[in-house]
Amino acid sequence: MKMWTEVRRSVLTEKMSKRKACKKYKIHWDTLEKILADPEPPKKRGNTDRKKPVLGPYLPVIHAILKADRDAPKKQRHTAKRIFERLRDEEGYRISYDNSKIAVARIVGRRGDTPTEGLLRLESHYLFNHHFCLVRRPNEKGHTKNLVGFARRNFMVPIPKFDDFEQFNEALAEVCLKDLERKLRGTAGTKRELLVKDRFAMFPLPSTSFEARRTETRTANSLSLVRFDRNDYSVPTAYAYHPVN
Repeated sequence: MKMWTEVRRSVLTEKMSKRKACKKYKIHWDTLEKILADPEPPKKRGNTDRKKPVLGPYLPVIHAILKADRDAPKKQRHTAKRIFERLRDEEGYRISYDNSKIAVARIVGRRGDTPTEGLLRLESHYLFNHHFCLVRRPNEKGHTKNLVGFARRNFMVPIPKFDDFEQFNEALAEVCLKDLERKLRGTAGTKRELLVKDRFAMFPLPSTSFEARRTETRTANSLSLVRFDRNDYSVPTAYAYHPVN
C-alpha cells in the first residue's frame, strides 16, 4: 500500500515520467498503468474453495486413486497425466489433457506432476517390500531394475493384478501395441509410423556374425596363473611357463 501511494504521488503529483518511475521502483510498465488507474491496490482474494464444474463428478474417483497410491511403490504412483488417462479411458472424461491438466494437477498436487507427499501422507517404503506387479504364484526374481520409466508409469499404474505371468505378458503386449498408435507431441505420425521410418533409415545388419569374444595369447607364470584383463586365472600346473590361448 505504501509503495502504491508513493508511485501515484510521484507520477500524478510530482510529474515524474512513467519511464523513470518504472526504473526507480523496479516495476513493469503494465504494473505502473494499473497503479495509476486505481487509487488503492486490489484486495487479496481469500482462500475460498473454487467450484470445479467439470472435474466435480470425478473427484471421488480421483480421491480413491490417491488413497490407493498410499500402499503402492513410490515409482508406481499416479501422476496427474496418468490420472487424466484413467478418467478418460475408464470414466468417460472427454476434456482434452491440455485443457484439464492444470485442474487435475491442482487436485493431485504439483511436484513434477506427481502427487505431493503432504497430500497423500505417504509412508516410507523400501524397494524389497514391493513387486512391480501382483501375481498369485511367487515371484522368484522378486524385483526388476531395468523397467523403463515410461512403461512403469503408464502400463503398470495402477499395479497390475493377474493369476500368472502369461496373462500379465499378454496384457502388457496389448498395451504396448496400443501405444504404437499414439501420436507424439510435435510429430506428424503415430509411433508405429515413425518406427517404420526409423527402421527404413537404419543400416543393414552386417553379413558376418558378431564374434562376442576376445582371443589373446598369454603365458602362464610359475604359479600356473594367466593374467588377462587385470584378472588372474589358474590353469593346470603342466602349463606353467607355457603360452595358452
